[in-house]
Amino acid sequence: PLSRRTRGGGGGENGNPHSLSDSAERAVLPTEDDSPALRAALAEVHAALAELESEGRFTDWQPDAASALFHAARAAELGSPVAAHALARWHAGLAPGALVPHDALASRIRQDPTKAGPLLVLAARRGDAAAFLD
Repeated sequence: PLSRRTRGGGGGENGNPHSLSDSAERAVLPTEDDSPALRAALAEVHAALAELESEGRFTDWQPDAASALFHAARAAELGSPVAAHALARWHAGLAPGALVPHDALASRIRQDPTKAGPLLVLAARRGDAAAFLD
């Protein structure tokens, strides 16, 4: 399964692996046929990267909102309860928490209350106890 993870060369614009214009079309997310353990591991990695990007750990303490959002979205798609909960809170009109800066979401994703419920259910089923409270 790892052999089909990407197509083509590495990195996005100017070698930036977080550039959505190039890397998003290259990226191939795991499918339902891939190992659940692989999907869970990738979800955790993307959730951790989202948090680090939102703290500015890779950019001299300047938060990289676009990268944080990219990684949070990938983590939620892969089943991360933390990322799903953060995005669900945003769609429900609540603060998303530390995983993704509020301004990153406000400028890039329109709130859609119909998406909040399924994301909260995913987060709760995957073990995010706080999702039961929202």
